[in-house]
Amino acid sequence: MTAIDVTQRQALAQRLDQFQQLTADERLGLLWIVYRRMDPAVLRAAATALLSQMVQGVFVQVQQLSRTDQIEALRDIVAGEPTRISQAYANLNANMRLALWYRLAQAMAKGKISRPEITPHCSSISEALVDEISHKGFNEQIFFLRQVINRIGQTTSQRVQ
Repeated sequence: MTAIDVTQRQALAQRLDQFQQLTADERLGLLWIVYRRMDPAVLRAAATALLSQMVQGVFVQVQQLSRTDQIEALRDIVAGEPTRISQAYANLNANMRLALWYRLAQAMAKGKISRPEITPHCSSISEALVDEISHKGFNEQIFFLRQVINRIGQTTSQRVQ
């Protein structure tokens, strides 16, 4: 990964702050849009982690829930609620988290896992962030995505302890 200069770090911090200000549903919507648009890039960045038993374990826990409970479990993860699935997510490393969200996005696209409803308000906020991110290079996109999913995990870790 290439070094990110001070201006890029400030812009990244601003985008991350915008992400943190979103509701749980808006965060899920943003993740859905990002993964839908960056699908091949995410796969390259986290390919080996897709085979992880830990990733598979969390994915299966979500998949086995009812459709309503699936989306609730994902909301809990992004909101940092102290649940069994959120704790399992918090125990994943960055590549595993990328891989998990990739698996979830793939299952959502196939209708096997409930995907977030994107309201017009959520869509405009998410689209603005995604549009800005999509004009960045691969390394910057993956860096942003890693920061987002790690912030989700940090929030969960801090609340569960």
